Amino acid sequence: MKRFVAGINSMTAEQEEAFLKYLKANNFAYWHWIDNFWLVVDHSGKLTSTKLIDKLKELAPKKILLIMDLMGGGEWHGFGPIDKEKNMFDWLNDIWTKG
Repeated sequence: MKRFVAGINSMTAEQEEAFLKYLKANNFAYWHWIDNFWLVVDHSGKLTSTKLIDKLKELAPKKILLIMDLMGGGEWHGFGPIDKEKNMFDWLNDIWTKG
C-alpha cells in the first residue's frame, strides 16, 4: 500500500471531476475535505508520485502542484466535523491509518 498527499492550487470543477474519475477508475481511496488538498491511498502499491503528478499535470495544466509519497501512515491531527452524518475523520481512521 502507498499513501500520497496532493496539493493543487485552484482546480476548476471540470478538472476536479476528471481527477475524481481517475481516482475511482483506478480504485484509489481518497480523502478530500479541504479545498485543493487530497490524500490518496493505493492498495495495490503500483502508483508512484511521478505517475500521480504526471496525471495531474495532464488534467490541470499550468497549476502549481505538490505530491508527497509518505512511507507509513504517520501521525496526524485535525479539526473539523465529527458528527454521525458528517465526520471528516472516519476515512482517516478507517483507510489512511489502518492501511
